[in-house]
Amino acid sequence: LDESRVVSAVTAMRPAPPAANRTLGQLSKQFQDSDRWRALRPRTQVGYTQCLRLIEAWGGDVPVRAIDAARVQRLMKTMRRTPAYANAVVRVLRLLLEHGRREGWIAFNPAIRPALAATQPRGLIWPPAAIDAFVAKADELGWHSVGTAVALNAWLGQREGDILRMPWQAMRGDALVLRQSKRGAGVTLPIGAVPHLVARLEAERARQVARQGNGPVCMTVISHERTGLPWNGDTFRHVFAQIRAAAAET
Repeated sequence: LDESRVVSAVTAMRPAPPAANRTLGQLSKQFQDSDRWRALRPRTQVGYTQCLRLIEAWGGDVPVRAIDAARVQRLMKTMRRTPAYANAVVRVLRLLLEHGRREGWIAFNPAIRPALAATQPRGLIWPPAAIDAFVAKADELGWHSVGTAVALNAWLGQREGDILRMPWQAMRGDALVLRQSKRGAGVTLPIGAVPHLVARLEAERARQVARQGNGPVCMTVISHERTGLPWNGDTFRHVFAQIRAAAAET
């Protein structure tokens, strides 16, 4: 028998402490041992873990039933200098307490609709002229794939990761069929109605074919000019920043 599985099974059979005495720290551990946690993407788990550490430091020994909306608001006030982080922590606290409600630890989630801290927009929507300037500069610097990614996403409005992982199989005639990574939602878009993007993608495929000779092209629409492989997210953002800085000078 797998000893770790036996230990987990025996631990699960232990009598739970009285509901009134169950602490936020115990709930956090139970949440991270649950199927709901295992269903999260690894990158999401990393972000949630950081927030859970702060939550446990704030109230790990506090009975879950003693946490009310006023406590949640006080937690936010302690982080008012970093409103974006405060919002992230409270979102995770809301998920944690909602897990506790579903498991019968509490009857009501006090963080269900907290007044989140006011935040300024984290950027501006680029006007078409700015997008055109970026794409032109990317082409000038030899980073056609980055220009294609930006031009394509100006129309698609998808997450960076979904753009970089988009396979050629997504192109189906005059339609582009996407499967969003975060929610798994299917999206079908009439790319044939945008001729300049169709031309851009055809040029992208031609460049990949030229790089590979008679071999197969990259599986993804957007591939690195130097390696011929899909872009790594960090590398893409680094090159993107260089192109943006160069475009801004003009």
